[in-house]
Amino acid sequence: MIEYGVSGAHYKGPGGFSVDGWFYGHSFHQLWEQFLAAAWIICWTALMTAIIFYFVKWVLGGIREDEETPANR
Repeated sequence: MIEYGVSGAHYKGPGGFSVDGWFYGHSFHQLWEQFLAAAWIICWTALMTAIIFYFVKWVLGGIREDEETPANR
């Protein structure tokens, strides 16, 4: 988005910011950053899911029923 400039500024063409990836620059930096982002999202999702499940378990007292509970009430 840098190539579009900032409103109100004197814009004279594309900026000097670029990130080379594996295909064009043979750099693992972008791939590494994407891996870290994916790992962060996976860990965050797992943690939040566990918190939600523990909250549901605390509110409902567990989801499963005993073997002694009749199927037809």
